[in-house]
Amino acid sequence: QTTSTMSAERDAEVLNKAFKGLGMDEKTLINMLTHRNVNELQEINRAYKGNFGKSLEEKIEISTNFYKDVSDSTSLLLFSPAEYDAKLLNDAMKGVGTDEDLLIQVLAGRTNVEVEAIKAAYSHVYGKDLEKAVMSEVGGDLRKFFVAMLQARRDEEGAGRNVAEDVKELYEAGEGKIGTDESKFIQVIANRAPSHVQAVIRQYALTYGHDITHAIRHELSGDLKRALTTAVKRLADPADYYAEMFEKSMAGLGTKDEMLVRLLVRTRYPQVSCLMSAVKEAYLKRYGKTLAKRVSGETSGDYKKLAVAIIEVAP
Repeated sequence: QTTSTMSAERDAEVLNKAFKGLGMDEKTLINMLTHRNVNELQEINRAYKGNFGKSLEEKIEISTNFYKDVSDSTSLLLFSPAEYDAKLLNDAMKGVGTDEDLLIQVLAGRTNVEVEAIKAAYSHVYGKDLEKAVMSEVGGDLRKFFVAMLQARRDEEGAGRNVAEDVKELYEAGEGKIGTDESKFIQVIANRAPSHVQAVIRQYALTYGHDITHAIRHELSGDLKRALTTAVKRLADPADYYAEMFEKSMAGLGTKDEMLVRLLVRTRYPQVSCLMSAVKEAYLKRYGKTLAKRVSGETSGDYKKLAVAIIEVAP
């Protein structure tokens, strides 16, 4: 047995004790879920199922008094990033109608490597081709944008594209003419390397005196406007984008719990270079309070304990 397998066996045993008896030892479960990375949690899940006959998701569902939001969050923490995104995409497309906003949140502004991993996970879990599934659900310019994203043909870093040329062409495709050439915006934002898009965003503001999102908001409409705005924000400054999304999930009457859970799970992945740490900094800078304090004020019970633990465990 490897050290990690032995460690997973020990953790599975600890969790099994936490599930036994009257009530559930939520503290142990929350501590385990927030102090292990996704690969470790998946090993623990395999060890648990092998030793005790049920997966952790099944056990959590039947053993806890957790609200649905807590039960959902605990189960979702066991997914790899690509599996989690595949699940969200499936959720967005199942049943009557399509949740375009969720499709946009998952796909806009992703790298080639991320898109390929999501496509592979979707095919593995749902037995379907992701590109075909998305194409059957959306139309118009949004469809063109998703085709560009899902083909994962974004330039690799250092492809040597001309920033000034793209800036000029974007202006001429939008603010510099009557009518808008949407395809140029899709081409640059969906197909250029992330660092190139960041350079274009900076140069556009320097050249024309305002952010490129200003041009997108005024020149485009509907789903494509939302998709391109999301992609630009995520590519320009991922931490600030997620800080804003966290606030959106809690602003106004009632907390959008599903959205908050998605953000907590997404930003905790270590594969995103400890994104949560950067998001915490960005949130404090943007809103003048800590993310943990804000989330704590909007949640309660075990859900609150889990949410705050996910945030605070990041350095």
